[in-house]
Amino acid sequence: FSKEDFEDRDAKVKAILFALCHFHSLMLERKKFGPMGYNMKYPFSAGDLRDSAQVLYNYLEGSTSVKIPWDDLRYIFGEIMYGGHI
Repeated sequence: FSKEDFEDRDAKVKAILFALCHFHSLMLERKKFGPMGYNMKYPFSAGDLRDSAQVLYNYLEGSTSVKIPWDDLRYIFGEIMYGGHI
């Protein structure tokens, strides 16, 4: 992510993006353990993180709500963006 793009975001978006980066790193790290991590190799890449960040930006763009839609975001990232590989 570019510094300018990141700095222009709201604090809640920055926090969610940090959590998303952490989740992505866990998915990549888990691949290193072979059969103990996953039954087969899954094609997680930087593109998954980039696309998930874009989905996050689009989903929260113009949102004036104070409450973060955690259930929606968990489903989008966990089941669709990353879970689609499994």
